[in-house]
Amino acid sequence: MDRFRDQLDLLCRTRGVQYADLARRIGVTKSYIGQLVHGHSKPPPRSRCRQIAEALGLTAEEREHLVDLAVRERARPEARDKIEELNARLDALRAGGEPRPPAPTAEERAPVPVIGHVAAGETNIAFTDAGLPVGASLPGEEPIPRWQGLSDSAYALRIAGESMMPMCPPGSTIVVEPDRMPHHGEPAICQTVEGKGYFKLVHFEPGGRIRLVSTNPAAAPDIVLPRTAIRRLQKVVATLYR
Repeated sequence: MDRFRDQLDLLCRTRGVQYADLARRIGVTKSYIGQLVHGHSKPPPRSRCRQIAEALGLTAEEREHLVDLAVRERARPEARDKIEELNARLDALRAGGEPRPPAPTAEERAPVPVIGHVAAGETNIAFTDAGLPVGASLPGEEPIPRWQGLSDSAYALRIAGESMMPMCPPGSTIVVEPDRMPHHGEPAICQTVEGKGYFKLVHFEPGGRIRLVSTNPAAAPDIVLPRTAIRRLQKVVATLYR
């Protein structure tokens, strides 16, 4: 069966475009492209598909086919959840009992709050002892709908500086999962024992050191800290563009 992941991989191979090159062209991480190709992340929305199509130089027919695959595959989990909900209700009715209330849908769950800014790589927010951000949404900031698979503790930060260009330009938004640990080379929020917070790429070095790397070295130098100086690392799971 034709799938988005297989089509994206085929298009990259036939045009000789590496995952890292495609990621750079559309302003995302290489790991995100890898997640799409290996099926670890659901297909992107239409706007991102069109970015991919432009970056790969697709024909109009190829672009529409890629978008169509993404739209259909993104809709399948929602349809499956609805079928499971209806089956659970039928089973309960057959057993003569009351059906269990369905789990809240993405639309019914509380949105992801935008609770701070990232400027020059350093965050201006405070965290609780549990690692969760203090406060609610910033005034005037529209919260982000919480999608399936995103935890209730996820939060978002607005990019104000240029230290993570071109991956995260000013005005874009990152979504953070506070309970997920980043892998080597992935973007993350780093909280130090001194109470500082940084948005950087995390590199785990020998000797227990952690290097916090900007994608724009001209804007901010690397920061190297011993593991003992870092209180926690929280994985950045998405970048949203205006």
